[in-house]
Amino acid sequence: MKFYRGIGAALVLLAGSGAHADLIDLGTLGGATSQAWAIQSNGRVVVGVSDNGSGQQAFVYQVNAGFTGGTITALDFLTGGSAAEARAINASGLIVGYSSDSGAIDQAVSWTGTSPTLITNTLLGSGARALGVSTGGTVVGWANDEVPGVGVVQRAFVSVGGVMSALDLTGLNPQHDPNAGLNARALGISPDGRYVVGEYEIDNGAGGFDVHGFVYDRTSPLSSYELSAGGVGSARASNNGFAVGSIFNGGDLVAGFSTHATNSSNYLPTLGSSGRGNAINASGVVVGGEDLGAGIEAVLWDAAALGATVTNLNSLHSTGNILNEATGVADISGVYTGWGTFGGQTHGFLLTPNAPSSAPEPATLAFLVLGGTLVIIRRRR
Repeated sequence: MKFYRGIGAALVLLAGSGAHADLIDLGTLGGATSQAWAIQSNGRVVVGVSDNGSGQQAFVYQVNAGFTGGTITALDFLTGGSAAEARAINASGLIVGYSSDSGAIDQAVSWTGTSPTLITNTLLGSGARALGVSTGGTVVGWANDEVPGVGVVQRAFVSVGGVMSALDLTGLNPQHDPNAGLNARALGISPDGRYVVGEYEIDNGAGGFDVHGFVYDRTSPLSSYELSAGGVGSARASNNGFAVGSIFNGGDLVAGFSTHATNSSNYLPTLGSSGRGNAINASGVVVGGEDLGAGIEAVLWDAAALGATVTNLNSLHSTGNILNEATGVADISGVYTGWGTFGGQTHGFLLTPNAPSSAPEPATLAFLVLGGTLVIIRRRR
């Protein structure tokens, strides 16, 4: 396995320019808290979950033309439901997540407008959550499956045209066996629909299990592999053949990414003791959170394929609010979302440059072909 560390100079983006940005409080649906989970690639729409005064409700936030604010709107529950979360949105505006039903069981749903559509769990269990959606509308997440003699097991699923099927991940590591009650969850899918990423449990041989991240190549399943080091890992998002998440480096959980072409990978640099990557845009800009000692704060890594420069997002705004977790990054320059502490309450945020560009963040040939330093054990099918 070949590793690269600190190749070249970092690209000059908003993070490296010293410029300050506008911080937008997304507000709530009437309660005290909200969390933003994802942003559309054009930076115009944010989705998440908000306290509505009596429970948790999915929302969509439409950003205005000047990127100076917007409007938060509630997304409906399934009939009889009372809780929902929106977790991902694609370039066409299709939103996916989950809503409770009349039996108070979470079910995977999609929203076009504000009305939910059930993504039927065609496995043997009841209940599912949708957590990612490709540009073409392929949905991924996890669904409960009933294994005879074992009970309910979570299975990573892919849904195409509303037809749900479980991912067979047993070839990545023979110690992952859903028939032994080991769970798997798909947490994201690349915009082109090729790569599904997530985490699954493996038998650690000591009466318990470890969690390993996985990258499943739907075009070439034999090229699929797992991320594992020290028994802990999770992949959360994918774009342009790169995956981001967290992995055990012998001391801390740190953000990482990998390339599929070379299967080389990186520990992204840290500002504190540990961290995780939550999202990656088309140019390889990664956002996430890091433990800086006094708590988790939102960070970004620019030019990841060139070795990455890490920046605390709180250094990009001049307000007294603290951004705790970054969960989404648009393809246009300098637009990020997540949640932070506003007046002692957790609210979703949108961070934008004072004059956002409609052009994608800069990309280089090195981003397309190089990897870096996160330790990954590759197990091919």
